[in-house]
Amino acid sequence: MSDPEERYDLGPEVAELPSSRIFAATARATGAPVFVQLLSRGEEELAALADALEKGARALSDAGVPGRPVEWNVTSRPGWIVYDQHGEPLASAVRRGRDPGLVDSVAIETAVALEVLGKVGLTHRAVNPRTLFHQNRRIALLGLDALRASYVSARGDKTAPNDPRYTAPEAFDGGGDIKADVYSLGCVLFALMTGAPPYFGSAEVLRAAHRSEPIPTVPGDDAVGWNELLAKMLAKEPAARPQPGDIAGHVRKARQRAAFVMPAAPVVTRLKRKRSRAPLVMAGAALVLLLLGGVGAMALLRPSAPAADPGTSAAPTATAPVAAASPTVAASATTPEPTAAPPGAATAAPTNAPGAVVTPRPTVARTPTPPPPPISQVSPAAGPRGTIFSFAVGGFPAGAVFVQSYSDATGFQSNPVPSGVVGQDGVARTTLRADGNMQTGPHALRITAGGISRVVTFQITP
Repeated sequence: MSDPEERYDLGPEVAELPSSRIFAATARATGAPVFVQLLSRGEEELAALADALEKGARALSDAGVPGRPVEWNVTSRPGWIVYDQHGEPLASAVRRGRDPGLVDSVAIETAVALEVLGKVGLTHRAVNPRTLFHQNRRIALLGLDALRASYVSARGDKTAPNDPRYTAPEAFDGGGDIKADVYSLGCVLFALMTGAPPYFGSAEVLRAAHRSEPIPTVPGDDAVGWNELLAKMLAKEPAARPQPGDIAGHVRKARQRAAFVMPAAPVVTRLKRKRSRAPLVMAGAALVLLLLGGVGAMALLRPSAPAADPGTSAAPTATAPVAAASPTVAASATTPEPTAAPPGAATAAPTNAPGAVVTPRPTVARTPTPPPPPISQVSPAAGPRGTIFSFAVGGFPAGAVFVQSYSDATGFQSNPVPSGVVGQDGVARTTLRADGNMQTGPHALRITAGGISRVVTFQITP
């Protein structure tokens, strides 16, 4: 089999792995886009890799998964693998924020590839955002140069097979099987939903964290089902993790939980309003009756109608201009009653004097209380690369899906993508990891929901 550069025009490098580099390329004969992976391994390593790579590449190619291997040769110097080209590394999507559709695809399609490898007794050993590629929400698992029949290191293989941020506890010591790949996939899903892997630090800090630190959770009302799945995938004991073939079912359940949570708030709110309408109607009716009774009482009790003869029908009193009642009563409310008033008038004055009906009128008109200013918080406000910034931005419609985009001093660097659901308090909560590609200086996160956009600024320090 000839050297790949004889039949492929190599283009830019798209991924650099611990023991290989992946280039975008074009087949000279057909013009088809492909990826070419060049392996930087010694002869002993390549010899140890040959059987596993042949078996795994053949299985993935026959299964027709996205980005399947087209041809390969690990016995040449350098060894190489050619894949169907499939978009860009998933690492480019991690810092853009949560994209629910992409998370589903990564979980399900990567699990399918792992299931194919597991059925032929292989483990990938290097599942991370640099070996996963995405295009139109189709996911390809590349980086096959780490394939082994187990996690036991091959002779002379002194290179760590995976990024320690995405490595299962048992894999740090060379152990593990396909369940370790499931753990790595769980770390990738967590990073997609939060902008950072579950643990961060040096290799030694990460080793201890993966073994003993509590499993972190994804924030957001829509993440309940996902946190249940991640708790299984990131279990410290391999036996507690699901098999790759079971992950699709767990994803469907997580999606159903998210779909159930999102519309719940509007439904409950409408039901509460329907239930509270009857008491409001009754209270309004009672208030109307009280006002009518008060007006009638004022008409009967006003001082200008002290008729002592019951024979003078109530007609003159009842037909007296009602419109004049208010000024008359208002005047009598502030004028002292004459001391020589008849006993009947003396008893009427206290009833009318406090203005039981008239004086409450100013209090009936409600003075609108200005709503509290929407919160706009980021914690911490400044930090070095590697810091996880937590955002809480309010003033959005409850239950709305919010999108976010990130920017530095040069402008917004990512397209807005769905990232979560606004809580019942109108607050959108999300996180962002300041990775090594982000420049020091001022940065901003724009969050949009329900036609409302708000920008929160933060600082990345050296």
